[in-house]
Amino acid sequence: MAAQHLDAVLDMKSQRPFVPFMIRTIGGEEYPVRDRFQFAVRAPRVLLYVLPDLKRFVELTADQIVAVEPLAEKQSA
Repeated sequence: MAAQHLDAVLDMKSQRPFVPFMIRTIGGEEYPVRDRFQFAVRAPRVLLYVLPDLKRFVELTADQIVAVEPLAEKQSA
């Protein structure tokens, strides 16, 4: 099942046009992906997510990812 979520991340990255999405982890963390270049895959099952400050990154293994879903952008009134 872990590889399935990582495959979903890669599928979302390659969508044209790109649709922002959220990566949710087993620990409850949420990582919004607003740009297709905000992460890279290292080794077959490791994802490097670049935090919005562009100075730090988080290393996620495939078995930590529990959900990948389109990012619900807030609508302005």
